[in-house]
Amino acid sequence: MQFRHKGWIAGIVIGLVAIVLGTWLFFAYRQGDVRNEPLNGHPRPTVSDESGPTTMQPQGVPRDGPSPPTYPNVFDEGEMVDEPQAAPSPADEASPQPPPPVGLAGQLVTVLYATNRVVNASTNELVPAQVTSVRSPDLSFGSAMVRIPENHKFGEVDQPSELTLIGYTIWREELNEKDHFVLGEIRPFTRQDFIATAGADKERSALVYVHGYNTDFVGALFKLAQIVFDVNYTGLPVAFIWPSQGGVINYDRDREVAMASRESFRELLKILYQDAGLKKIHVIAHSMGNQVVVESLYQYGLTGEDMKLSELILAAPDVDHDGFSNMAQKIRAMVEGLTIYVSSADKALRLSAFKAGGPRLGDSSARGPATFAGIDTIDVTALGEDVFELNHDVFSAARSVIDDIGRVLQGVRPPGMRTPHLRGMPVGTSPPQYWRYPQ
Repeated sequence: MQFRHKGWIAGIVIGLVAIVLGTWLFFAYRQGDVRNEPLNGHPRPTVSDESGPTTMQPQGVPRDGPSPPTYPNVFDEGEMVDEPQAAPSPADEASPQPPPPVGLAGQLVTVLYATNRVVNASTNELVPAQVTSVRSPDLSFGSAMVRIPENHKFGEVDQPSELTLIGYTIWREELNEKDHFVLGEIRPFTRQDFIATAGADKERSALVYVHGYNTDFVGALFKLAQIVFDVNYTGLPVAFIWPSQGGVINYDRDREVAMASRESFRELLKILYQDAGLKKIHVIAHSMGNQVVVESLYQYGLTGEDMKLSELILAAPDVDHDGFSNMAQKIRAMVEGLTIYVSSADKALRLSAFKAGGPRLGDSSARGPATFAGIDTIDVTALGEDVFELNHDVFSAARSVIDDIGRVLQGVRPPGMRTPHLRGMPVGTSPPQYWRYPQ
C-alpha cells in the first residue's frame, strides 16, 4: 500500500509538470515572433488591432514606403480619435512630418534623452535592442514618445501582468494602450539637433531624470514619462540614461559604471545650460543615479565653471553618507533648492549599506536621517518599502509624495508649507531639522 501511495504522488507530480510544460510550449508558439519578444521585461507593442486602426505607431515596426511616421491623433476626453487622412501628395512625401512638440500633450509624453550607452543606429528610427548596456565615451541623443494609458494608476508605470517559471515567461497579459504604457517612435538626434530642440524655448524649464540601478533604456523612458504625467509638468523632460546592466545581480558592476558616467552627465548639463541656453534646470536622481549626479556636481563646483540648477531632488540616494557630508555645501551652492527623500524601509539601500560597509545617504536610522544646513530632508519611511521604484502600490496610494515633488519643482518651501501634514522633527523644534510623513 505504501508503494502504491507513492506511485499516486509521483503520477500527480508528473501530471503537473506536463501541464506546466504544455502551457509554456503553447504560449511560446503563439508568441514566437521575434518582434514581440520582451526587451528586459518591457513588452513591445503590436501593430494589428482587430477593432480598427491603431492610434499610435509602435516603435520598431518598419513602415512601408517613404511616408512620414504616424503620430497619435487628438485626444478628446480621454479617447483617441482617428480622423480620416487624405492621400499624401508627392510634395508631402518629400517633406517629412515634423516631430511632435517635446513634453506633455494629453496622454502622450515626448521626452528627450541623452545616453552614454553604445547605440547601434543606422536608420532614422531606433528599436530598444539597438541601445546596448555597453558604456560609450560619447553621448548619443534622441527623442522618444510614450503613451500613458487612460486607466493609468497614479505613481506607477503600468505594464502587462505576466507569469514566470524558472526565469521563463509562460503567460503575459496582452498589451493594450488603455491599460499599459506604450513606447512609440524613438528618433535619434545629432548633437546639434538636440541642442536646437532643447533650446527652442529658452524660457522653458527642463526636468532631467537620472535613473537608478537595475534599470534598462525603456524603463528609464517610462519612469520619466510617468513623473511628467503625474505631476502635470509642462516643461522639457530629459532623461540621462547611463548603462545599467539591468539585473539585480549586477549591483557592483552598476556602481562602477555609475561612477564612470559622471563626466557624461556633466556634458549633458553643459549642453542644456550653456549651449541650449536653458537657465531653469531641475534634476531628479533616484537610487544609484545619485552617485552620477552628486559626483558630477561636486566636480563642477571644483572647476568653478558657470552652472546653476533650480531644484535638485535626491530620491533614496545610494551615496556614501560620509562622502556626501564633505561635498554637501559645495553642491548646495550650485542649486536654488535641494531636497533629499530618505527611508529606513528601502531594501535596496539596506543591501547597499551591507555591501559598502557603511550607511547610505538615503537611509534613516532610529535617531533619524542625516541633516545638512540649507537642505530639506524628508523621511518617507511611513509610506512603505522602496517608495520610488518603477511600480509601487504604496507610491500609488500615498500620492502626497509625488504631489510634494510637484510642488518642489515649483520652488515652494519649506516642506511643511507645501505639504501641511508633514511633521517637523524633532517635535517642538523651530525650525525643524528634518520632516517626516506621519505613521
